[in-house]
Amino acid sequence: MHRRTGRLVAAALLIASGGGAAPALAAGDGGGAPASGPHPGGESGRGSLTTHESGCVEVAVPRAVTVAGARALVPARYVPSVTTVPLEASRFQMWDYVCDEISVDRRHGGHGGHGEDDGDRRGDDDRRDRRTQVSIGAVALASRDGAAVDGAFYLTSVATDDPGLAARWRGLGLPARYVPALAATVTAPGGSPVTASFSVPGPDEHTVSSVAETVPTEVPASGGPVLYHQGPYGETVLRYGNESLGSVPAAVTADYRAHRTVAPIVVLPRLVQILGVTFPEGLTTGSWTTSVTRSR
Repeated sequence: MHRRTGRLVAAALLIASGGGAAPALAAGDGGGAPASGPHPGGESGRGSLTTHESGCVEVAVPRAVTVAGARALVPARYVPSVTTVPLEASRFQMWDYVCDEISVDRRHGGHGGHGEDDGDRRGDDDRRDRRTQVSIGAVALASRDGAAVDGAFYLTSVATDDPGLAARWRGLGLPARYVPALAATVTAPGGSPVTASFSVPGPDEHTVSSVAETVPTEVPASGGPVLYHQGPYGETVLRYGNESLGSVPAAVTADYRAHRTVAPIVVLPRLVQILGVTFPEGLTTGSWTTSVTRSR
């Protein structure tokens, strides 16, 4: 899972990567259950979940948003990061990725058709199609509870086309939605060019695509972003631990005009779209683990 921590580099990309008109997004309905809720058993105690995500292709896009807009998205204990170069702005980070396989607590995931409340039985699913897509939105943070943080974010939304995974995440307090209409296409993973495209229906509606002329070379990696979310029963922490990563420059095209969070608070109107702008790490492949913990 890629993370960008260089504020000046990020700011330059944020402001420079605007664009003009682009084709409108296709209409879509996110569907699924409410974004957050109590533990499936009704408890408000602690809990945890570990996933292993392999064979992943990711496009990470930062957007410059107003400082007031970013602060409105996070509880008081969290403080968004702020840059003043070239103008005052905070950062809203979006990750879209698809993985060949995701295991939940070391059991294979996949689209078993059990329904959201049957997430704990996913280990019984032996279907071959275990491809899973994830879309995340988050505000970059400067501090939490008065202490500076690095590579940390406040999670505002997470969607997946895996019903069991969405249910498990939601049970631990994350604002997770099951969205069966998520779509991802990755072409020529072993050749050149390498392309990846993602489509997410409303309410976080957006499309993003990336075209790289070279194939990412994965190398051992460690670390990763940490994402916090404050729910009705306390704080939930999502930590990514990278195992291998490969990133290459890629031309990114994206449309966030219908995104419920980004569109209203983007710092400059032209930043709501990106038209073929080359990002230094515009396409990433890799494998990683995630841990989700909740405490009162």
